[in-house]
Amino acid sequence: MSNETNTENGPGSSKVWWIIIVGAAVVVIVVLAFIFFGNQGATPSEGTNPTPVPPEVVVPTPAPDVASVTANVEINVRSGPGTNYPAYGVAPTGSQAEVSGVSPDGGWWNISVKPENIPAGNAWVSAEYVTAQNTENVPVVQPPPPPPETAPPTPEPGEPTVTTTDVVNVRSGPGTNYSIYGLAPKGASGKVVGISEDSGWWAVELPTTTAPDGMGWVSAAYVTTANTDGVPVVTTPPLP
Repeated sequence: MSNETNTENGPGSSKVWWIIIVGAAVVVIVVLAFIFFGNQGATPSEGTNPTPVPPEVVVPTPAPDVASVTANVEINVRSGPGTNYPAYGVAPTGSQAEVSGVSPDGGWWNISVKPENIPAGNAWVSAEYVTAQNTENVPVVQPPPPPPETAPPTPEPGEPTVTTTDVVNVRSGPGTNYSIYGLAPKGASGKVVGISEDSGWWAVELPTTTAPDGMGWVSAAYVTTANTDGVPVVTTPPLP
């Protein structure tokens, strides 16, 4: 009886456990393969930059009792009073700036900025996101005309591309000291043909009727990218 019990519960039991273990191992392998290959398929395209970080704009601290604004949130500092003007960067929450004027519609404040950072010496912030002090008598300031829009040719699927996250200047070189060809609207996409030597600017394809060398430059701080691994470094052109 002892041998019969060993025959039924010994080898029979071992086979059952072997089957269970092998089956569990197969399940684990299948799950791992699904996770690995599934994630591979879900991974964004190489070169994707989903979270560009705009530069910080540092504004001079205003003197006491002058007209000023305080940023209630991180706020865009723009070249004109409207979201159709490109941003120079963002001012952090709590930043204070001297106010030199207000837009004709009262929706934007003209503020003083450091000329070494923004040559115009002034910029604009939305009144919606700031608290104003002593601004009752500031003058109305006429807005500058925005540059015309320029639309890069639509890239083909799979080509290296940039897509703008805000209105962005398209320039003749990789820097704010280069001339502006025009504005690319928010959400515009263009074919990338190169990157600047400091990786801060992307060169995009433009018609030669707009840019003689067939390319314009956009700041990496205001675009997302796709399929840009391996694009060539383009030598910085001389200033005009």
